[in-house]
Formats: sequence, structure tokens, C-alpha cells
Amino acid sequence: MNGPSPPTDRVVSVLNLLARENVRLSASVIARRVNVTSSTCATLLSALESADYVERFPDKTYRLGPGMLPLAQALQNRFPLLGAAHEELGRLCAELHCGATLTRQFADHLRVVVAVGAHGQEPLGVVPGDQFPVSFPYGAIAMAWRPATEVDHWIESAPTAMTSAEKEHERRVMADIGSRGVGVWSLEPRAAPLVERIRSIVGDLGAGPTRPQLAEQLTELFAIFGRHGYTADELAACQTLSVGYVLAPVFGADGQPRYQIDLHLLRPTMSRAALERVLERVLESAALLTRVIGCEWPESLRTLTAPGRP
Repeated sequence: MNGPSPPTDRVVSVLNLLARENVRLSASVIARRVNVTSSTCATLLSALESADYVERFPDKTYRLGPGMLPLAQALQNRFPLLGAAHEELGRLCAELHCGATLTRQFADHLRVVVAVGAHGQEPLGVVPGDQFPVSFPYGAIAMAWRPATEVDHWIESAPTAMTSAEKEHERRVMADIGSRGVGVWSLEPRAAPLVERIRSIVGDLGAGPTRPQLAEQLTELFAIFGRHGYTADELAACQTLSVGYVLAPVFGADGQPRYQIDLHLLRPTMSRAALERVLERVLESAALLTRVIGCEWPESLRTLTAPGRP
């Protein structure tokens, strides 16, 4: 089997970089960010410009061009959820002052399909296309509606050994997610000072060839950020608590989560009242997006959600 084509990879890297950025970029910046020579970058940009996939401006900067519109329209037709999810996640970010992602669930991995952040920025280190394994602690929303044997197997996949008490705690977290329709994870104390430093590093690296290695490291780091899942009893007992992530499912026709909404709160301290508002809001969004894909929110969870907007 033939391996990936380096020229194709370079074209994809250029398009991904321009798709990710909100500003026009010069050829020199593009060449540096995707790690190609100036001459190679000029050749790539010329070919993309001839297809209208990129647009060149008088100041010799580039951005995505109108030739990409048919592709965007085709994706919108194929995945109507994307437009609605981007709008709804945008509202969540504006209201809750955080980043958010919509993640597609597969048998063995999770893939980010929408990433929106407060003030027009993406969530910390996450862009559409990023993947995470369905192995502990990732995949909790996918596992919460699975049989107990699958949940146990998932818990056993943890990278470090857990005590019997820790395993029982995780089972309780899974059961509470299944009954509440939402999960909450802590922000570990040692992770909080790293957030802004990592945000700066991610911004500098962009979408170049170093990104796969970066994504692998972030996968390990994010597991530290939100290692402890809260049980319902723990949430009820705390007046203030740290919150890393809040996750809620978007259900498919089979009654299993097909997507999940991830709120990147990353708050060292949060009041219980503020968290309850976040939980109410994310449940509302999850129910809304479930309806967008033509499915129904499970009957057992409907009393927990506020009426969705039309």
C-alpha cells in the first residue's frame, strides 16, 4: 500500500492553516507554518489560486478563496448539523465565556467537527479534525449509556492502575451521567497555571506538520486537566469547585450518543449556582442539536432540559 503523498500533504496543510486562521497570511508566514521552502510554497499557492481555492491580495497575503464555496455548500448539505452546531456553540461561548467543541463519536475514537471559542478564538489547542481515543478518561459520554461490562472494560483501559475505590467512583460517575445527561470534570490544581502558557504555544505552532505530535501531547495533558469526574453527590455537596470540562450528549436514532458537546470552562473556582446555570444551558443545547439531526432526546432525560428554542 502506498503511503501518503508529500505534495498532497502540503496542499492539505496550507488549506488547513488558512481555514484555521481569521486573518490573511503572507507567503513567508505560510511557508514557515507548514515547514516548506519559499519556492515550494509559491508553487502551492499558485496552483491553489488558479483553482480559486485561495485568494491573493495586493499586499501579497492570502486567504481561502471562493472556489471553496461549493465544497462548503456540499458539506452543509451532507451535514446540516454543522451550521446549526456552529451557531449554537457560538451562543454558548458568548453566554458562558468559554470555548466549546462538537465531537463526533466513533467506535474507537472521537473526532472534533466544530470548534468555537469566546472572542472568536478556538478552544485551547483543539481544531476540527483532531481525534482522541475512546480510552479512559476519554469517551465517558459514549460509555455512559453502554452495558456495565463495556464500562468496566473502559475503566480498565486507564493508563495508570486504579484502586477498587477509584474504579467504583468511576462507575458512579458513569451512572450519574446516564441519569443526568451531563458530566462534569475538575480542573486539577497543577493544570490551572499551564492553561495560558499552552494557549500561547498552540497559537504559535498553528496547523503545520508539528501539529500531529502536538495533538498527541495535548491528548495526554488534557487527561490531566480533567482527570476527576464528579458524582452527583459531590456536585451537590460543594458550594464552590474547580471545573475543567462539562460534556453533554447529542443522541442518535438508536438512543446512543452520536455527538457530544464539550465546554472548555477551565475554571479553578466556580460557584455551584454558576455551574447549575451552565448545566441547564448545555442540556438545552444538546437537546436542540439532537432535534436538528432528526432524533429525540431520551424520555428519561426530557424533564431535565429547558424547552429548546425553535
